[in-house]
Amino acid sequence: GEKGAVHQFGGDVFNLARGGNDSYVAKFGTGYYGLYGGSLTFRNFISVAGGSGAAGVFRHTGGTMLALDDQGMLVSRGGCGEYQMTGGDFRAMKSVRMGELAYSPSKNAHGGSAVFSMYGGCPRVDIAGALDMCERTNGFTSVLNLNAGVFSAGTVRNTDDGGRQTLVRAQSRVYVNFNGGTYRLNSARSFFHGGTSSPTAVTVFGGGAVFDTAGFTNNAYGVFIGDCGITLQNIDGEILPEIGYHIHKKYWRRGFGKEAARAVRDWGFRNTEYDIFYSYMKYTNIGSWSTALANGMKKVKEYPDPKNTISYAYAITREEWEKLQQGSSAD
Repeated sequence: GEKGAVHQFGGDVFNLARGGNDSYVAKFGTGYYGLYGGSLTFRNFISVAGGSGAAGVFRHTGGTMLALDDQGMLVSRGGCGEYQMTGGDFRAMKSVRMGELAYSPSKNAHGGSAVFSMYGGCPRVDIAGALDMCERTNGFTSVLNLNAGVFSAGTVRNTDDGGRQTLVRAQSRVYVNFNGGTYRLNSARSFFHGGTSSPTAVTVFGGGAVFDTAGFTNNAYGVFIGDCGITLQNIDGEILPEIGYHIHKKYWRRGFGKEAARAVRDWGFRNTEYDIFYSYMKYTNIGSWSTALANGMKKVKEYPDPKNTISYAYAITREEWEKLQQGSSAD
């Protein structure tokens, strides 16, 4: 098949033609584009892995890429494509698509993958519209990895194409992973669409995640209501793994803390080697120790604490957690 590579270290590259004059990094074979400096500007979309069976990589380490029109960048159109960003700026005036294929039962279009990764350095992405993942695709997988830098968009969604995608969405998968990146809203919409347009899974790894509402607080999905995670804390003189949770007072007693704590607990036992997790709080904080109880924990310690006067410590062991999981499976 076709093979090709472009390495741009500086200068300015333009494709401003309209009407199907698209740019491709591997349409049928394999292709690579490296943007290390200078600028790349295009009006129609630039497609990485533009056809079924194609494989393409766009590596962006410096310089600026500017997408002027609606389709913006298109990572994979039936093939396997990846956009890797470790530096520079990417600005899209409208939307960006990850995985886009005109769905046709008669053609039985199926498969493909698209990966959009930000890591290392300080990459910056600003998408004025939405990041549309699995647009009109069948059996497709789209992955967004935010491991560094700042990613700004109106929303991220598993694209709803006029209600025609029930079959397609059921067979396609959308994953969003955080390991140190920042997601900043640039509109009053939600970070992630809900319902059938929501991602298959959103996972936060050890590097954490920052969600920046950028002042857009009129939408319930765009409000940052708290945090929950695993940290090492000094509990009565011992450094122990603790599940901590903090929910804004406005959102107390809605089950958010319990839901978050259980998700973190499950992730911790499945992905770390710790055999016990703790939660500690001031003895008067009824809401906090009630959440610990709801998380399957038991009170294991009560001790004097200069900060809290008296602190309670709750804990759950791996063995206790496994019994909980077996009980849930039986139900």
